[in-house]
Amino acid sequence: APSQNHHASIDKLAAQGVPFVLLSSRKPGLNYVDADNVSGSYQIVRHFVELGHKRIATITGDLQTTNGVDRLDGYKKALREGGIDFNPALVVNGNFQLASGYQEMKHLLSITPRPTAVFCANDFMAVMAVRACLEIGLNIPGDISIVGYDDNDFTLSSHPALTSVRQPCYEMGNCAVKAVLEILKENGKKSVQLLLPNELIYRQSCCGMHPARP
Repeated sequence: APSQNHHASIDKLAAQGVPFVLLSSRKPGLNYVDADNVSGSYQIVRHFVELGHKRIATITGDLQTTNGVDRLDGYKKALREGGIDFNPALVVNGNFQLASGYQEMKHLLSITPRPTAVFCANDFMAVMAVRACLEIGLNIPGDISIVGYDDNDFTLSSHPALTSVRQPCYEMGNCAVKAVLEILKENGKKSVQLLLPNELIYRQSCCGMHPARP
């Protein structure tokens, strides 16, 4: 389960012919089990579009990871299919860490007009984005809607509770180990590329556009 796609252990294992499966990561030609992050982020940004939002920003994850790239791709896809022009000014690069959620949200809040909705590529960044908004007196979701990704336990204790995307973590681990056993059984001849669906969890951190808002 490497954090980045170019992790040295991946090439080392492949070169040595060791049977392995990437978990929550992907590289061409290698076995993997992952969640469908494009579909997950598409669902959540599509939800914003259906609520009437047009200035939808995103704080990306680390774009050196499959998850970071896929979640940005899902964001773009939802905008495109919703008839909303892609605006590079509304895309800021985070790194999945707490501090980047706070810093990048501060930047988004400095834009005029500011976004009405923000998709954060994980829950850690989302809770800090919420803090940045509360510090300047914004109401969530009345003034700005914020969503996260991963549905960590603390999303329920956030104020307001965060809408998020739940990954099938148990199923991913279970399928990955089963895949390794199948590959061993077939003497390395079996190929496994599996994407599992996510679930959008609706809570209180996003709402529809107020008629008076642009």
